[in-house]
Amino acid sequence: MNGKIVEQTRMRAGIARRMVESKQQAPHFYVQAEVTVDTARDRLDALNANADTPRVTMTAALVLACATALRANPKLNSIWTPDGLFQADEINVGIAIALDDGLVAPALLHADELDVRAAASGLRDLAERARSQKLRPAEISGATFTLSNLGMFEVSAFTAIVTPPQVAILARPNVGRRKAARVC
Repeated sequence: MNGKIVEQTRMRAGIARRMVESKQQAPHFYVQAEVTVDTARDRLDALNANADTPRVTMTAALVLACATALRANPKLNSIWTPDGLFQADEINVGIAIALDDGLVAPALLHADELDVRAAASGLRDLAERARSQKLRPAEISGATFTLSNLGMFEVSAFTAIVTPPQVAILARPNVGRRKAARVC
């Protein structure tokens, strides 16, 4: 067979190692639900009607929905330790961000204390600093839950891999206009 070996970056090799670790060391089960997002879309459209204010995305709204759900279900806002489940008091939602050489999932710290505009601003800031490699240590290692986002692609469903030592992740596929979102 013809071809060539493409040397992996340290980041990509680390990502691969962590994915294998997650699949081997953490029990996994998967659930899916379709969620109608019409009301959320309408509210975002209203918020974004003023061109002079920064755009608020569906991802920001979903971060807040995750934060609300985590406050109501603290077992999902947990970290697995050798001694058992550590239920975190802080709700720090990790956001998967694609980079040229890999993927990072920095945390939007204290996500449950933000409104949707602050969450949107925080997400833009995290993405910018992730791309310029200026994330703070607490953002890199402090997520208690992750939102994996393929909403910008024509993906109707996918299975995200839990980031150890977290115990849960939300896979966000494409949530097009007036469609039901399949949340995995």
